[in-house]
Amino acid sequence: MKYLEYAAPIGFAVMTLFCIVYLQWNAIFSAILGAGVAAGIAYVQNGGLSKKPEDKAAAGAAPSAAAAGEKKESAPKKPEETKEGEKPVFKEGEEPEHFHDNDELAAKAGVFRDKARKLRDEAFQTEGISKERKSQLIEEADAEDAKASKMIFEELQKKQPEGTIDLHLQFVAEAVRICEEQAEILKGKGHQEMIVITGKGNHSEGGKCKIAPAIEQWANEHGYSQEPGEGKITVKF
Repeated sequence: MKYLEYAAPIGFAVMTLFCIVYLQWNAIFSAILGAGVAAGIAYVQNGGLSKKPEDKAAAGAAPSAAAAGEKKESAPKKPEETKEGEKPVFKEGEEPEHFHDNDELAAKAGVFRDKARKLRDEAFQTEGISKERKSQLIEEADAEDAKASKMIFEELQKKQPEGTIDLHLQFVAEAVRICEEQAEILKGKGHQEMIVITGKGNHSEGGKCKIAPAIEQWANEHGYSQEPGEGKITVKF
């Protein structure tokens, strides 16, 4: 009810006048008593006597909990990283050239690389393993690496014209083998040269390209002339 809003000031006025007129108290003491009465009335109006301390604490915490709930709902859920998106881990000295430029492709090929690595670990770290079993494991590991190399090469070649080969993500031995195969194919088609993309080696160990020196050596052994470029070598047959 609206009249209850005026209970505190009315009580203050009535009590003060009563003390001054009828009890003939000092005006200051009367005003203090009246203020105390008014404060008591206001306290009761606000439900101070009916609420327990724990109720007040719960009431104060409710808005904070609600705000926290809203914040939790609005926060975007971080997507879980799948194995397919993870980068394969290579042994020291085995990192392919420019891994970071083709992360998705490298991750797919990394499934085969990982199998090969585990097979070699079993072959060389198992005590008392027979020679036959060791040879079998090494052959299986080589087969897995060959799958990875083939997948990488075929995918990257989709972006290159005939006569240009991209050796990113290949191991050194794989890169040399690919050069030998592609050189024979191109020569059979009448090509006089082959452009070999080796990468710059910016992200290789020591900042030096591992593939380029191997390709230069291969070309020299076959009597092919070379024209070095930035991240590539032009091999002339």
